[in-house]
Amino acid sequence: MGNERLLARRSGSGRGLAPASPSRMANSFASPAGKLWLLYGEHLVFRLAHRVAGHMLKTGQPVALVDGANRFDIQAIVRYAQEHRLDPDEVLRRIYISRGFTCYQVEAAVTERLPAFLRRTGARVALIFGLLDTLYDEQAPTRDVRTILQRTIAALRAMSGEGISVLLASTDWRVLPEERNRLLGDLKQTMDQVYRLELTAENLPALFLERSESAGAAALAPDLGGAAPFEDDVALFVKVADGLGGAAGRDFDDEVAGGVVGAEQLDKGADGAETVPVAARQLAGVTDANAAEDRHPF
Repeated sequence: MGNERLLARRSGSGRGLAPASPSRMANSFASPAGKLWLLYGEHLVFRLAHRVAGHMLKTGQPVALVDGANRFDIQAIVRYAQEHRLDPDEVLRRIYISRGFTCYQVEAAVTERLPAFLRRTGARVALIFGLLDTLYDEQAPTRDVRTILQRTIAALRAMSGEGISVLLASTDWRVLPEERNRLLGDLKQTMDQVYRLELTAENLPALFLERSESAGAAALAPDLGGAAPFEDDVALFVKVADGLGGAAGRDFDDEVAGGVVGAEQLDKGADGAETVPVAARQLAGVTDANAAEDRHPF
């Protein structure tokens, strides 16, 4: 993303919005099934999203994560498991991750591989990190990103209709060209609930419920003409305990023989190669990209 076009995080006071409790948010996301939620705002949205994922994993449910912002944090999940006296290895065996580095790759992961993966595994929960972040990339034409957003929303509504609960987490930026700032508003209008995370004057996180209503599936009519291009071998799902610890410093497409489940295997319903799970003590040695944020309560 060109930094000259990403100007600043939008600021907000939270005035007129209903304060929300992070713990209650996590609890209400768990049940009932079949919802689309957006969590956006300051950088700590990803830390809070990890807490929501941890809560779902604690109930024994598998969780699928599409990470378009490179913000998945193994240590956050390990810490959550330790706080709740859970076996980190057992928890990590229930989370699967697919990374995309462009809006085209994230679209392919969300609209094609994620639904097939959820059907095969029976998982009912998905998280998507950084969908908007990838759409702000100036290298992708504005016409493309609007079409991608429409197709992605259509896929998300279909998953919700099948009883899948999806949480999207994105930072909030003011970007150029100005037209791309409308993407956030378009996405909000299709969500069942929208939460905004801000930092107070004391640099403490404050969560607000911005929107709570059933969104019409036709709010953004999908344009299904002509699929956007993508690299078929980039977005891969990984069983975290088996693959991510060993692949943390390498591209996932180099790890198929070592426990990474490739997209073509997901489509065919084949299982990835079994490998020895990464021990929790090994995971604890992985660099925490968000270590400087640990002072916050999330």
